[in-house]
Amino acid sequence: MRRVQHEPGDAPFRGLVFHDEAWHWAAAVVCVDMLLFAYEYVRVLRPDRVLIRANQLGRDGALFVGTETVRVVLGEEWTAVEAEAGWGHGAVLRRQRPGPGMR
Repeated sequence: MRRVQHEPGDAPFRGLVFHDEAWHWAAAVVCVDMLLFAYEYVRVLRPDRVLIRANQLGRDGALFVGTETVRVVLGEEWTAVEAEAGWGHGAVLRRQRPGPGMR
């Protein structure tokens, strides 16, 4: 497998972290204490893979987004399992079937 190389300054995808040609094969996206980029998650994940979200401070964390909110934003074809332990909160979301226009 080739190593990912930096995009040249005039490349059409330079402003995107994950562009379709390079990252459409992602098996999982793991997000720890970060913002919700729902469109990007759906775009880069293969249809049969998972999104893992973890918040170290749980519901008190500044970047916490509830699992049901995440599931609704991702779309009806997504299911979720969540857990809390101590302060932390985590969820694993899986797309059950590809939606329109998805791989």
